[in-house]
Amino acid sequence: MREKIVRYPSRTVRHPSRSRRVWASAAALSVATVSFVSVGTLMSSAPAVASTISNAITEVTSGEKTVADGSTFDLNFKWAVPDYSKEGDTFALALPNELVNPDGIPIKLRETDGTETVANGTWLGNTATFTMTNYVNKKPLNVHGDGFFSVRLNVAKPVNERTNLTTIVSGRILTLDVTPATGSSHQERGAVPLTRPAIKWGYWANPKDQGTSNSKSAIVWNLALPVTETAQNGPITVADVLPEGSGMAFDCNGITWPYYQTRLSDTQQTTMPEGTMKVESCEANRVVFTLPGGIKPYESVTASISTNLTETPARASYTNTFTFSNPRTDQTDVVQSRALRQTAGGTGSGLVAPSKPVLPVVPQTSKTPVPSVPPSAPPAVQQSKPTTPTPPNILAQTGAEVVGVIAIAGLVSVLGFILVAVARRRRRV
Repeated sequence: MREKIVRYPSRTVRHPSRSRRVWASAAALSVATVSFVSVGTLMSSAPAVASTISNAITEVTSGEKTVADGSTFDLNFKWAVPDYSKEGDTFALALPNELVNPDGIPIKLRETDGTETVANGTWLGNTATFTMTNYVNKKPLNVHGDGFFSVRLNVAKPVNERTNLTTIVSGRILTLDVTPATGSSHQERGAVPLTRPAIKWGYWANPKDQGTSNSKSAIVWNLALPVTETAQNGPITVADVLPEGSGMAFDCNGITWPYYQTRLSDTQQTTMPEGTMKVESCEANRVVFTLPGGIKPYESVTASISTNLTETPARASYTNTFTFSNPRTDQTDVVQSRALRQTAGGTGSGLVAPSKPVLPVVPQTSKTPVPSVPPSAPPAVQQSKPTTPTPPNILAQTGAEVVGVIAIAGLVSVLGFILVAVARRRRRV
């Protein structure tokens, strides 16, 4: 292969021949082709990004016909996601200010037979976020289901008469039939009434465990004594009694000295001095204590008593009753309350995507017999033109993107080889 030599006064410069330059161009085209194919292949195999699904909550209803102000009840919902949603996609359920999730228990949406989890829900504040599992990869069509969890009604002002409350949960209208409070504290919700009857409410000491692994002091019962405009002179007697077969027993070491507020509107709660309340007796199913000094006008006094769970497995709800009596005024109040086990869960299901349709096999028809040719004239043999075999369906195997990359790469390679052939021919001439 010749090279042109150009001589200058001070130096000699060698220029590569035309054919060598063509070879270099062909090599550069080949390298570019390989790089292009590699980049295209990597791009076609990039992992999918998880998406946030909107409007997945399709219906929200209350598990109770009537809901007491400040009480806890189950909220039911239905959900659905688009076909071919991916593992890792999420949808959310947001509660309004009037509803509070008190325990933050995770929500698992399981297939009807319970063998697989369709989505996992976790709480952050007042919003539950559900993350789809690989279930949707196997059954991507018509994925939907229902669920439930516990909420507490948390209206800004106390309800003094039966009323309807309409609110919005994740874009769905929810209407509640609300009745006045019977066993929950107004002061917990920031209400500021001047007076109040005796009330009582119970709650789980460990909301996530709920006595499942630790039954000792599992439920705490708060006893709020009446608040009146005039002084309630002592001694005042309070008896807390568990009904027979309650599944509980009082923890006599779990009696908390009462705290008080000079007004229900006070944000500060002060523990009353020791001796203000005297425990007269404590048994497994009955506790009696007295307040020798009575209660001042507008003063709120609340005591707490814990109970152990005595049955396995734990019940869905527990009932407790306390009696407040003042012999000086012949006032007697009997208040009953329940502690409900907070639960959460739900279901989900989907359908398997149909496989690719198989074309029906067309039966071959019988050939029409060809008349025989006389022996004197041998039959003419007709040569059929060779047929080009049908290439395999690369598109179905690799995807349209990869086929396009390979086609362009092949075209660039052919052009390179044509350039090499032209260069060689010119050299020979």
